[in-house]
Amino acid sequence: MRPAPPASVRVRMAGLPYRSAAGTRAFTLVEVLAVIAIVALLMGVLIPGIGMVRAASREAVCAAQQRRLMLATLSFAQRNRENLPGINTTGLQYMETLTSQAALLGNTSPSTPASVFDWISPILGEEEGLSVNRAERTRDIFNRLGCPSTQGAAAALWGETGIPDAEDFRKVRDADTFRQISYLSPGPFHLAGHAYLSQSKYRVYSWRGPAVPPERYLPRLDRVGAQHSDKVFISDATRYVVSAALLDFYVNPRPRYYGSFTSSTPVYIASREFGRATQNPEFAAENHGTNERTVYPANARLSYRHRGGMMTARFDGSAAYMTEAETKRDATPWFPGGSVFTGVNATPESLATHRENEVLR
Repeated sequence: MRPAPPASVRVRMAGLPYRSAAGTRAFTLVEVLAVIAIVALLMGVLIPGIGMVRAASREAVCAAQQRRLMLATLSFAQRNRENLPGINTTGLQYMETLTSQAALLGNTSPSTPASVFDWISPILGEEEGLSVNRAERTRDIFNRLGCPSTQGAAAALWGETGIPDAEDFRKVRDADTFRQISYLSPGPFHLAGHAYLSQSKYRVYSWRGPAVPPERYLPRLDRVGAQHSDKVFISDATRYVVSAALLDFYVNPRPRYYGSFTSSTPVYIASREFGRATQNPEFAAENHGTNERTVYPANARLSYRHRGGMMTARFDGSAAYMTEAETKRDATPWFPGGSVFTGVNATPESLATHRENEVLR
């Protein structure tokens, strides 16, 4: 007579769940494999979703930061006869002589520009409690007021030779870090028109780029254009890229062109911030180290860091997302109203959008 099968087998033969002597149900190998497959499937679905949520969160913080900077700019303009902060307003007094330049160096005040192009310290220095030291204030701007999606660090200093407070920058870099530049303001809104070439006190938009601002343009809120919602005052952007793996920034208090606070525009094909091809730099004076040419695609990745696009802040106080293609197509957001499109060194997209000598709205 054959012995009776074990209890566990008899239970399975009856189609009932088996329970051990302890009263717990045991899992079959098939059930375990099924659970593992389900967990793997869920992880495959959820992990990219978590990444997207984090990216969306960083984008929202970036937009909020830009709106805050824009509202502070508008408040400054309302208190200062419509003047926009920047090189030809808050930086103007420091451009005349070496003595006036010295007033920027070392320890000054939280609202003193870190360079003549710095438009951030004058609008938020006191409120944000930025450092009185120029090097530390620069770090505060890059680190505390930057975009959360910026991951790089500016390990190199450019233009430090002969700068009296360059050692302050070296000490900050060695003890802490300068995060990559997050936000730049389009230079055409900061530089005066050609009519002021004879007035040495103004920094003038003196070259022929993709468009040229009106002859008598000055950086004032009432001159940027009739539709403030069409004009970009702040955008995601990073300068400078020495190589694909090395960032630096300009420590000279009086940069000749854009410095670390303003930029060219995305419709300029050789832009150091937005250019998408290896081109000669926009200004020969910006050659330094291995940075003889625009470094692509490193520069584009740093500037177009939100879903292949960028966040921008407009003169009406709003923030808006723009794809890379949108930024390169229309010159209108990047130049004051009344600017004339020349097409000089313009992107193919903008050449297809505008006609030569077209007056931008």
